[in-house]
Amino acid sequence: MAGQRFLALGAAAFSLCASAWAQVTTGTPEQRRLYRAAQAAQGRGDHVGALGLATRAGEMGMLPPIRMMIAEEHFFLGHVLEALEAAERCRT
Repeated sequence: MAGQRFLALGAAAFSLCASAWAQVTTGTPEQRRLYRAAQAAQGRGDHVGALGLATRAGEMGMLPPIRMMIAEEHFFLGHVLEALEAAERCRT
């Protein structure tokens, strides 16, 4: 039961930010490098590392794809409230 609610919250969070699935093509070169490194960490299942890298990229200027990755990583780590907050901010 709790697992189903968790999945429903995750689906809701990600649907709020559906437009952010694009790649980071703007921003500084360092920001794009950090985002690509975060994607690689995410692909390896290193969600702590991916969250850290995406957060660092976002500190240079938050872009929707970065915010989406932050939401995803919070969700994967079980940080439901943080995931929902990040996804909600992605819409604006």
